[in-house]
Amino acid sequence: MKIAMRGGASCLPFTQRWMERKKEGDMSDLRQIAFYGKGGIGKSTTSQNTLAALVDLGQKILIVGCDPKADSTRLILNAKAQDTVLHLAAQEGSVEDLELEDVLKAGYKGIK
Repeated sequence: MKIAMRGGASCLPFTQRWMERKKEGDMSDLRQIAFYGKGGIGKSTTSQNTLAALVDLGQKILIVGCDPKADSTRLILNAKAQDTVLHLAAQEGSVEDLELEDVLKAGYKGIK
């Protein structure tokens, strides 16, 4: 599974858990792509178009968006309203209390 991730401190627990799961199975082809930079330079648009192209080529994709406004994942999730990690963490007590399954949503051609 390919991972495309936008930066942010709240991503770290999920990234660490995903890497732990990687160690448990054969995921030697796993690649991580990060889109970083200041606001307004097109990170969300670039990441969404890159992910759409990769899934069209048959790749399995997981995007981790850590923007509190959920902007980076909204396009790929067909503009579905979604809870942010911060909102879910507040409900559960902390980010560490969340599991990946709590925040995964499926979008364009199965991108999660």
